[in-house]
Amino acid sequence: MTMKVTLFICLIITFIFFCSSKTTTTSTINWWCTQTPYNQTCNHYVAEGKNSTATVSINRFLDITVNAAEEEARVVLKRTQGIEATYPNPPEKTLWHSCVDDFDEAVFTLNMVLDHTHQPSPDDIWTWISASVTDVDMC
Repeated sequence: MTMKVTLFICLIITFIFFCSSKTTTTSTINWWCTQTPYNQTCNHYVAEGKNSTATVSINRFLDITVNAAEEEARVVLKRTQGIEATYPNPPEKTLWHSCVDDFDEAVFTLNMVLDHTHQPSPDDIWTWISASVTDVDMC
């Protein structure tokens, strides 16, 4: 599961680079997914269950993608919390608690990307997504 989260976050990072060089600003979710290096992962987590033929802006697609990554990170966080609860003593409990903290931080930073009230710059978004990848890789 951790690998899926990492790959999905990498998809987002790659997509940001891709988007910065394209002139297209709206297209379908399916089309946006075909432009990413992890097309199947994008289709599974982003397009599935949505109107994937609806036209969306590049910013809306990024929000949908980050939201999907955040939801997946929450799933992994809950699983990690469950595993942590099964270990009553250190060092195993301490190790799993660190993973809980890492995934909790990943969820937090992905939420910062989705919070448009502060009007984050592309550099801010890049930093926050990079931090999420680091948090996931730590565990």
